[in-house]
Amino acid sequence: MLALPGDARCSTRPPRWRRGLRGGFHQAPDLRAEPFWPLGDGEVHYAYWFMQGSIMTPEVRHALRQGWGFCERHAWGELAVEMRFRMVLLLGPVILYEDLIGRGLAAFPRFGPFRAKRLRHRLRPQAPCLMCDIGAHRAGGGAADMAMIRYGRQTDALREFALRHRTYWDPTVCGICRNNRTDTRCRRHLVESATSADSALLHDQVALLEATRRRLKAFGGSFVWGHYDTDSPEDRAALLTAVGWMSGWRPLLALVDGSGR
Repeated sequence: MLALPGDARCSTRPPRWRRGLRGGFHQAPDLRAEPFWPLGDGEVHYAYWFMQGSIMTPEVRHALRQGWGFCERHAWGELAVEMRFRMVLLLGPVILYEDLIGRGLAAFPRFGPFRAKRLRHRLRPQAPCLMCDIGAHRAGGGAADMAMIRYGRQTDALREFALRHRTYWDPTVCGICRNNRTDTRCRRHLVESATSADSALLHDQVALLEATRRRLKAFGGSFVWGHYDTDSPEDRAALLTAVGWMSGWRPLLALVDGSGR
């Protein structure tokens, strides 16, 4: 069994805000200096069971909806583990992020006053990152095979996938995550700047999410019998755009550019 508090595969207890982790792993005062990579034993073990089926457990999906996915460390970490074991057979993450992006689109007010203020309220997480909440970063691998842990910790599959599709996801990177002057924003930084955002920026965000959801749908459709290999590189890159918009880009940028931690 996992060496984690509670069952990481299918926890039925309501999520709570663990002290210091309300904003995610790297927002905690004692964890800000921690590197984005590599994942710890407990994090790899959680991600392994997550991709094996708990990604579709109702309680887990509800918690992911409430928290707008994982924090940036664990969103990219989970995807790295899944890509390591499953290469590009990523139907589970595609379904998850198509759902989350759709909810993100629904959060944008189309009419009425105080649209930026209402958007900021709607996009704030109402629950913690699942991995942060159970303390996966401090847990061991439990009874897991250490060869599996070591294999799953490697990030070469995610890095190779990102570099191969960089032409398509790079223009969608949040300007604050990258520390440049572009107006594109991830969800977290849109929440922080929503009150000063103009209507053109919000319109561009909606267009980005609509395109991302459309391409995720095409990517997911390519796993259906009779439609295999009908996706395009742009469709596959949309998964990275979805993860980056939902949780932030810094771990991926650190992985492909060697920038940051």
